[in-house]
Amino acid sequence: LPKTETDVYNLFTVMSLVRYYSKIGEDIVLSDLQSLPLRESAIFLSISKLAYNTTTASKTFISLRDIKGDFSVSDIANLGIIVVDKKVGFSGGEPILSFVHLTNQEFL
Repeated sequence: LPKTETDVYNLFTVMSLVRYYSKIGEDIVLSDLQSLPLRESAIFLSISKLAYNTTTASKTFISLRDIKGDFSVSDIANLGIIVVDKKVGFSGGEPILSFVHLTNQEFL
């Protein structure tokens, strides 16, 4: 069982990734975030940078313009750490993204 708050968020993140692998039919065992396969590790790094940038800017909603790199919105959302809301009135019809929970965003 987790002993610290950091352990809790780390476990939540790892379990989100395990759920992603289960959905795509891959039976993978992740003991920690350092054991991610290369492609997912690169996507996770992009998500972590996005979390840092949005947290330091006090943003909870993420626009498509905030996403940088070689990954699509679906690549990022499929990992289960970010959700996509496609119908948000104030966005002018553009998809809005957010982390599943603010504390997860701050942790990353």
